[in-house]
Amino acid sequence: MKAKMDMSPHGVHLLANEESIRYWVYDDHDGKPVKAGHILMGRATFGIGHLVKPGESFPHYPAEASRELVDKVFHEDLKGTVSLVNDAVKVPLNQNQFDALCMIAFNLGGPQFRGSTFLRLLNQGRYDLTDDHFMDWRYDDHRKPVLLARRKREAALFNTPVEKAPPAKEAPSKPTPAKPVISSVPASKPEQKPKADSSPPPEKSKK
Repeated sequence: MKAKMDMSPHGVHLLANEESIRYWVYDDHDGKPVKAGHILMGRATFGIGHLVKPGESFPHYPAEASRELVDKVFHEDLKGTVSLVNDAVKVPLNQNQFDALCMIAFNLGGPQFRGSTFLRLLNQGRYDLTDDHFMDWRYDDHRKPVLLARRKREAALFNTPVEKAPPAKEAPSKPTPAKPVISSVPASKPEQKPKADSSPPPEKSKK
C-alpha cells in the first residue's frame, strides 16, 4: 500500500505565494473586494484561495480578518487537497512531486484534477511529465492563458530532485491597499491569481 504523504513546509509556502492573500472577501476574477451582501456565485473568495461556500461569513472590506482566521481556513482547505492527491495518485512520489501536485490540485479542484491527462499518465508510471502535460490547465475562466507561468513553476518543482528543491520566495505580507475600487464589473486584467477554467481541456494525443 502506498504511504500517505503530507505537504512540506516548503510546498505550503510556495502554494501560499501562488495564491496570494486577502483579509476580506474578494472577487476571484479580478481581486477586487466584494461588497457586503453582494453575491458572486462561485467567485467570492477569502484569504488564501478559499472559495466562499453558502452559509459562510467572512469580513468585507474595509473590515479585515485576523491572520489566525486566514491561516485556519487555508490549512483546512489544505487537508482536503492533501487527501485528494493521496487518494488520486496510485504511484509512489517524492516530496517535490507531491507538493507540485497539491499545488495544482488546490487550484484546479477535485473533478478537474482527477480527470487530468497528466494524472492518468502518472498513474501509468509515466514520471517523465513535461511542461506540456501541465499546460492543459493554463487557461482561466475567460480562456486566457494567464496560468501559464504558474503551471511552468509547478512542472519545474515536480521535475526537481528533492535535494535540489528551489528556494521559496518570501512569505506574502499583509496587503495594505490605499483605497481599493469596489465594483461588481470584472476588470479587464485580473490582479488576483486566477482559478483554472472549470471546463475540461481538449484531449491531447497520447504520448
